[in-house]
Amino acid sequence: MDLKDKVALVTGAGRGIGRGVALCLAREGAAVAINYRENRQAAEETLWEVRGLGVRAELFQADVAEGYAPVQQMVDAVAATFGQLDILVNNAGQRSPQDSVCDSNPEDMRRLLDTHFFGSYHCTKAAIPHLRKRERGDILFISSIATAQRPANRAPYVVAKSAVEAFADVVAKEERPNGIRVNTILAGIVETEWGETIFRERGYDDVAAVYEYAPFGRLCRPEDIGNVIAFLCSDRGAYLTGAAIAVSGGPNDWMPPRR
Repeated sequence: MDLKDKVALVTGAGRGIGRGVALCLAREGAAVAINYRENRQAAEETLWEVRGLGVRAELFQADVAEGYAPVQQMVDAVAATFGQLDILVNNAGQRSPQDSVCDSNPEDMRRLLDTHFFGSYHCTKAAIPHLRKRERGDILFISSIATAQRPANRAPYVVAKSAVEAFADVVAKEERPNGIRVNTILAGIVETEWGETIFRERGYDDVAAVYEYAPFGRLCRPEDIGNVIAFLCSDRGAYLTGAAIAVSGGPNDWMPPRR
């Protein structure tokens, strides 16, 4: 899965899924633009890990939810710095509070939509003109299997991610004539800080204690998602667009008992 001579922009790449994706793309030879919102230290850790793999990497600060103008400036800066842009991974996101709609804060709904949906919209709109200049372009969206499950007390997250999936479908149809592939990853519970928080709330201080309940004896890892994205962006994934691929270990109907 040779991605040499490709340039990828990964949003929210300072930690978690974003860092895992950045590292997987780098292992396949892609240069990586690492976007972060405010945690520069975490982003620098990703930067040095990526550079340690022998590829070019640079940091680009922007809050993708802030508005279109600053995001456009960031994306244009990525293309100018590297001379091109081939891959956009819309990963930046925030965790949703677990409240019923009746008890919810309207600002939480707005915040999740701003980050997940409008952040993806801003980056995608800004990236498309650059991707159209390449023989091939790829746009990836990180969503969640929660959009199919639609669990109670998660309305802001489910609504925001559902909007992302609908948006991805539209963009896939619009940009296919321009050689741009658009695909969505539906993530299960991933072994990140967010994922660990879910299990702490259920009484598990050590995430390894839930492995016995999980598919294949472990949780999904960021590199599981990154490896699928690397495949989709490679020649082997050249005939895939408009796909929504669940990376969850199968039906995500498991959950460890509360302690």
